[in-house]
Amino acid sequence: YSTFFKGIVRNFKSFFITYLLLGILTATLVINFGYLRYIEGNMVFKGILFGANTLLLVTLLIALPNIEFEGSTFNNYMFAYIRNGVYMFYKSFPISLLNLLLISLPILLVCFIPIKVFFIPLGILTTFYLSLSTLLIYIISISSYEKHIPKEKIKDIYHKGLEDINI
Repeated sequence: YSTFFKGIVRNFKSFFITYLLLGILTATLVINFGYLRYIEGNMVFKGILFGANTLLLVTLLIALPNIEFEGSTFNNYMFAYIRNGVYMFYKSFPISLLNLLLISLPILLVCFIPIKVFFIPLGILTTFYLSLSTLLIYIISISSYEKHIPKEKIKDIYHKGLEDINI
């Protein structure tokens, strides 16, 4: 149990900053959408503001799986996590895009369920899908790091847990 809590203390700052930034960008996107649709003003400025906010949010979302993996595995600073996450997303693009779609699609589909039966799929999503998607994020992230980063630079985690399987 002590290593579990030590891991929480060690990773709290990077995950807190990541999800705080994600929340701020999501909230400002909603505000910018309202500003774009309902408030009179210069359409070019409003479009640039909305586009920049969308670009920042999408960049963070595509880097998020790798940020989570790298934040719990390595010690680095926040900008490096985001930069490396975006780099790894595009370096292993097809599988990363599939990973992003598999994780995002059920969460987005819940938004279109009628409110009368909303709690049933939300319960299933919370119970099973979130843990499965976290495992999927971890497996795909470690796979892309092992494929695209030299073994010497990640020798502490290279094939960690996979070498000694005696079936």
